[in-house]
Amino acid sequence: MAAREILDQLDASWYSKLNPRWMDLLGVYVGNELFLIDGDTICQRALNDPLLALGKSQDCSFQLLHAVWNVEKLVSEFPMCVLCNDGSPFATVDCGDFTINAVLLQRHFIFTMLSNGIAVVSLDVTEFRGSKINSFVYEQNLLLKEQKELVELMIKCEENALQFLPKPQHQDPIGSSTNSSTEVIERWAQTAVDQYFQSNAPDATNDAVFTIFLLHLVVLPYLSISDRSQKPVTLHPKLESKLRNDVIPKLLDALNESLMKNGVMTSSP
Repeated sequence: MAAREILDQLDASWYSKLNPRWMDLLGVYVGNELFLIDGDTICQRALNDPLLALGKSQDCSFQLLHAVWNVEKLVSEFPMCVLCNDGSPFATVDCGDFTINAVLLQRHFIFTMLSNGIAVVSLDVTEFRGSKINSFVYEQNLLLKEQKELVELMIKCEENALQFLPKPQHQDPIGSSTNSSTEVIERWAQTAVDQYFQSNAPDATNDAVFTIFLLHLVVLPYLSISDRSQKPVTLHPKLESKLRNDVIPKLLDALNESLMKNGVMTSSP
């Protein structure tokens, strides 16, 4: 499908139907004062969630996913928007393929922002009048991701544009020597196994729990969010006591020793 055809189809089926609102950005939409959000305060608020209990005495789990969700939920409640251009002034009848593909990427960017809960403000039509800044505001719409035909069109939009537009000529100086976080975790787990069995006498229960934890550590990055969700589990008091006082301390010691002695986080394979 040609770039012009994709752009026309995209505009007809989605972009022209967005119906943005003409608003005073300072007085009505985002307020008239700049603000900063202290990162430590956000983390404290997220970790104080009574349903999380991360790092507290009654906690026996690793609920980092819930903690991240708390932070994202808090930030999403503040009025946030992205000012950008949609490329429309350049998408003339006689423009070339290069321009059309550049506009497609701008449309794709707007779709990504809106579908992830961030409003978009059109910068190219913004008017500055006295103490007011007026522009079109496109409201976020999380349901965009559920429109299968639109998502498929967006994929074509991105693929077409990235194939046509020139690729960056520079190379990352770190490049191939940099390992992904998944590879780092796997190497960390491997060295932790050696450290654990060197430092602890054989124990069937401890060894089994340690093995399960390592499997969890390695497999987790490959699971989707839905696959990770689990119902709350109440442990037998004796098992919970053993985990707290025996297994988990040894497990954390092994992970820490493997990190400190072998430099897993920085060494190459």
